[in-house]
Amino acid sequence: MKRSISANQYKKALALLLLLSLLISGLLPDAQVAADSMDHRPMTTNLAYADRLNESNEMTIADEMTAEDEMTAEDLMTAADEMTVEDELTDTDQPEDVVSPEEYARYEEEDRKDYLAVKKIRAARAKANKTGNTAASSLQSVEWADKKLVNSIDGKGLTHESQHSASAKIFGIDVSKWNGDIDWKKVKNAGVSFVIIRVGNRFSASGKLAVDPYFESYIKGAHSVGLPVGIYYFSQDISTAEAKASAQFVLKQIKKYASYISYPIFYDMEMIDGGRLDKANLSKKKRTDIWCTFCDAVKAAGYIPGVYASYYSYYDYNDNAVDSAHVSTSLFEKKGYYIWLARYNTRTYSSRPYSMWQYSSTGKVDGINSYVDLNVAYVRAEQTQATASSFSVKWDKLDKAKGYYYAVFDKKGNKLYGAHTTGRTATITKFSDKSAPKTGQQYIFKVKKYTLDASGKKVYGKYVISAPVYTTPCDIKTIACKANSETGNGATITWSAAKGATGYEIYYKEEGRATYKKLAMTDSTSYVIHELSPQKKYTVKVIPFVNVTGNDFYGNESGTVTFCTSVATVTPLKQMSTSKNRICIGWTWPKNVLGLQVFLYNADGKQVTEPVTIEDQTIQSYAYSGLTPGAKYICKVRAYGMNAEGTLVYGRPGRIEVKTRPEQTTGLKRKASTANSTTIVWKPVAGADGYRVYQWNASKKSWKYVKTTTQPSYSAKKLKIATKYKYRVRAFVKSNGIYGFGTYSDAYETATKAPKPKSLKIKFKSATSATLKWSKVTGATGYRILIYDRAGKLVDTRLTKKTSCKVTGLKRGKTYRFRVQAYITTGSTTVFGSSLWGRGSADSRVSQKV
Repeated sequence: MKRSISANQYKKALALLLLLSLLISGLLPDAQVAADSMDHRPMTTNLAYADRLNESNEMTIADEMTAEDEMTAEDLMTAADEMTVEDELTDTDQPEDVVSPEEYARYEEEDRKDYLAVKKIRAARAKANKTGNTAASSLQSVEWADKKLVNSIDGKGLTHESQHSASAKIFGIDVSKWNGDIDWKKVKNAGVSFVIIRVGNRFSASGKLAVDPYFESYIKGAHSVGLPVGIYYFSQDISTAEAKASAQFVLKQIKKYASYISYPIFYDMEMIDGGRLDKANLSKKKRTDIWCTFCDAVKAAGYIPGVYASYYSYYDYNDNAVDSAHVSTSLFEKKGYYIWLARYNTRTYSSRPYSMWQYSSTGKVDGINSYVDLNVAYVRAEQTQATASSFSVKWDKLDKAKGYYYAVFDKKGNKLYGAHTTGRTATITKFSDKSAPKTGQQYIFKVKKYTLDASGKKVYGKYVISAPVYTTPCDIKTIACKANSETGNGATITWSAAKGATGYEIYYKEEGRATYKKLAMTDSTSYVIHELSPQKKYTVKVIPFVNVTGNDFYGNESGTVTFCTSVATVTPLKQMSTSKNRICIGWTWPKNVLGLQVFLYNADGKQVTEPVTIEDQTIQSYAYSGLTPGAKYICKVRAYGMNAEGTLVYGRPGRIEVKTRPEQTTGLKRKASTANSTTIVWKPVAGADGYRVYQWNASKKSWKYVKTTTQPSYSAKKLKIATKYKYRVRAFVKSNGIYGFGTYSDAYETATKAPKPKSLKIKFKSATSATLKWSKVTGATGYRILIYDRAGKLVDTRLTKKTSCKVTGLKRGKTYRFRVQAYITTGSTTVFGSSLWGRGSADSRVSQKV
């Protein structure tokens, strides 16, 4: 059936026809420049046009045209109808939050703040004093000394990790508007072999999207001198919707420069303190989903997706666990994303895979008047196909190569095969001894270039590209299944290891359905299947694969195994009510079950009572009595019924933790008081998660909640002087988001301290008696008089409710010190205020205020 095409697609088809005619007639003088500009294209590019330009300069147009390339007009229209995501973008597809060139000046300050924030972060990285790589304990003492940083484009002084020991090293830069005007001829002559250009960014405050003002001049300038180009986008996306919009935005900006781009499109998400990404507080899964959304959209458009991040944000080993913090980096590796790692040091100390290393942010390159980021890209080979007895490989182009010599070695280093080619692909089906590659085996594939001297003789370089290659895995010989009610609606599948496999894909099919669905991927030889439909019969099979640089090559399917799922899990369980000695839980009955079993355990996992069986489906709750106050209990409920084969089976138990309410709070007493504060304490209540404190409001004649605390104490501040206050407390537990309160304590009254009297007069009526008078203290219950001799020894104490006191029994010729305190009595507690002191002698009849 013929498909109709739009006017836009028709124009694209005509453009393709015109391009082919120009190629054949030799009227594209820039083709050679473009070919030269892509000598160091990364190995995994998906751009067919860039790949063709990247072939050897010796190839002719006739060499390029094959039977597969001979397209009819109808074929071209069909191809136009199957354009990629990038081709289909129109002006109306742009996100609404894009800053226009005319508006950009308004956002200049926000861009500058983002730049300075990132610059500060990168400067801190360069001064970090340890590697943080806990996976390599021998490297713990290695320091980053910025005096040792390599800031030259030649990379001299860098140490490359063993994973890149056999790779060619290509040096380049990445640039944005902050690098200003660039003399691209000088840059290339300085030794730069590629450039990664910022296409734009999303601002960290406003969330607006903007094109880098220098993007077009940079990409045109780099291309004009034959420098291969890649792209990066600075992200502050906080959702997958924003990541998708960012991808659309980037693809639209680079659309007309597609033929210039041979390096990846990189996603650069960096945290800025106080920025929208920082405030979003994304989970690891959410952050990973955002990265993948952008990269997968880039891949769908035919470009290489890449991720950029610092060592500490991407490969975070701080808590001794791979993929511990920021994103699921192993997933990125599995997806085959091109990984650009930033670590400002003389080496990365990373055992994890990466394809490019940003080793300095303070590089100096002729032609650029500012500091510039320096990078090294690693040129490698990629396995593209595998069978049980063959494999195919393609590799990156090496500079000025006239051809290549490739060889295959076993793991011991024995050479098995070698051949010449002027292309950059090879398929190995037989070795030199006529034997075929073995199933489930690893081999080493190496490449070196050759040039021609004046006489046409081949001149060979060293092997600079080396990569492991594999045949597909051996067969899985056995597979088994064990149904287990504790796994819920599923079973545990186990199988024998397939030699050469790096992982396995598990597929399942429900009885009555014709096709299998992919269930999971694992590197183990067992998998616990659960959460399938209850009381159904399933068939499972496993397929081994070997993963090579992001590509999966599959072996043969295993045999199949069947199992029946059990009944559904009883979930969710609900906490209905609690008291000191009782809890009640509720549930919703699953479908097609015969009954339920209810279990109760204490906090130590010991079963408290015998299981209770319930078959009446109108009963939707159960209560336990006679329990301990303030204790945690674990309730489990599981259903039972018949599976698809008519066997009685039990479902996975639902589980809920419930706490009984605590005992009454007791033992309130005053710990301390001042003129404006008081502190009360009480006995800790067993099992309590906290306490609520209430204060009596005398004017409203009601209790007012004042504080929740986890400690058995409370301090009230900013109180009135010499004032009585009344408190009560109750303990609580919290389970399933519900508070369970104990009984209120008895009310406890305390008081703040009274002030000292403002005046004290002492008059001696005789040689053995004196009268003391002082000013009244408002709120005081009474007064205490303490009498000390000259040595400071307490000789007498008097209590009175008056503002005067006659002291008798003094000794002639002795000097005494008198201390007067106001006090407040609350219940059985007395709170004494500050003291006013005086002294006097009976002989001198002197009264003196001190």
